Formats: sequence, C-alpha cells, structure tokens
Amino acid sequence: MHIRALSIALLLLVSLAVPWSVRAKDAPVSQPIVENHDGVPGVWLDGPDGFDIAAKMHLETGKPLLVYVYTDWCPYCRKLNREILPHPEIQQCLSGFSRVKINAEEDPRARELAHQLRISGYPTLLVRQKGDLMMRPFPTIVKPERFLAACRQEQGRTR
Repeated sequence: MHIRALSIALLLLVSLAVPWSVRAKDAPVSQPIVENHDGVPGVWLDGPDGFDIAAKMHLETGKPLLVYVYTDWCPYCRKLNREILPHPEIQQCLSGFSRVKINAEEDPRARELAHQLRISGYPTLLVRQKGDLMMRPFPTIVKPERFLAACRQEQGRTR
C-alpha cells in the first residue's frame, strides 16, 4: 500500500514537471528591455515579461503605465513608429512613463495578454495612472502635435 502511494505521488510529480520543462525549453528567450527594436524608437520594456516589470514599476514609482500593442504587418503601427514616436519632444515626454511594447502576434503569451487587454485593432496604446481602476485608450493615429499634447496631459495628471 505504501509503495502504491509513493508510485502515485511520483507519477503526479513527473506529470507536473514535464509541461514546465517543455515550456521552458520551447519558450522564446526575449530581452525585457529593448531600444529601437522592431522599428519602435526609444527605450521600451518588451513583451509579457516587460509588461510585468512595467506594471510593477508603475505601482512602485507612480509613473503612468503606457502599453503599446502592435503587429509587424500593421501599416499604422509602422507610421506611428516612423512619424510620431521618433520626435525628440515626444521621446522626452514618454520618458516619464513606465512603457512597454507588445507584439500581439509574437508568441502565445503575447496573444493572451493582448486578449486580456481587450485589444481589437492595431496600433493600440493604453494608459493607466496610479489609482485608475482601468486602462484608458491613448491616441495613436494623430499628428505629432496632438500626440504630444495627450502625452503632456497625462504627465500633468501625475503631479
């Protein structure tokens, strides 16, 4: 009887360990902090791991959290990366945010995170101030001046 209980416990332990070892082996290795990666200018945290770090920084520092969800094929994402985000004033303003970019189609975890954030189109920028219950949309397809004004408005809310 004792041997049977040990056998069941061992079988249970092995069955729990196998999925974790497969996931660890197959999981893509990503850097959570990237600069000028995937055409996104500036320094951003990256992917689901970066999201976890940015959310923690947001709670610890009080900086607003900015989440940029994009795909490689999206022409509007490329336009945002090329025409709005590179502006020095915008880069300066964004430095006051805990920011993360997520390629929604990069891997299953990124797809799941985009689903949890209720992303329905690309690009999507979401912002959350400390104390907010939910994330709010942030303008994406606008002129740089409008984007900068929205950025400064969010910065003003943190003070």
